Amino acid sequence: MKRTLFPSPAEALSDLEGFRTPLYDAFEGAASIGRELFGTPGYDFDMHHYCSTMRFHVKRLLRGQGVDMEDLDNTGLCTRYGRYRLKMFKTYRGYVPIPGTSKTRQSFYCQVPLPLPGLLQMLTDMQGGLVNLLVVWEPKRNYDLERLSLALPRFGGTSSAAMHWEVAIPHPALSMAPDEVIVTAGDDLDIQRPDEEATGTEDEEPDV
Repeated sequence: MKRTLFPSPAEALSDLEGFRTPLYDAFEGAASIGRELFGTPGYDFDMHHYCSTMRFHVKRLLRGQGVDMEDLDNTGLCTRYGRYRLKMFKTYRGYVPIPGTSKTRQSFYCQVPLPLPGLLQMLTDMQGGLVNLLVVWEPKRNYDLERLSLALPRFGGTSSAAMHWEVAIPHPALSMAPDEVIVTAGDDLDIQRPDEEATGTEDEEPDV
């Protein structure tokens, strides 16, 4: 398969085939723990506590499967798999979260195609050939895992972001070809911040 700096959804899913099982095992295991804790009748639910608990157990379970997880503030989730650097975030109102004021996340999202082949090669060399991808998770109302998706960020700022594409990550138990599970794919998937402020502060990984 021909390699490009920015892979297609099918290419990225194929490259990450060996990561799907540990990824789903970790998120489904963390969701089970969250459901048991936060689904208790009368429990005073707090979204920040829930997200922090999920991140903690996802990281713990991935490390238990031999995945090398980076140490980030606020139990942020980040790892490297092959030529990809993967950061994992909860959806914000069903969409990929925007970076907000976090300079670290803005930099991670910035992957704009360059017009000249020479500049593109320079960017490839600067990144060590690495491509940044987002693993986006969404819980159900009963705290089960609703979905996992993979997104290739294009850029992100304080109030908006854009993806090159976003694709559902097929469950390992399903025999589903990558080209059958594409949710959205396009040159510029725009995401705008809702009126309410998202969580997160300058230069730190946001709470969700």
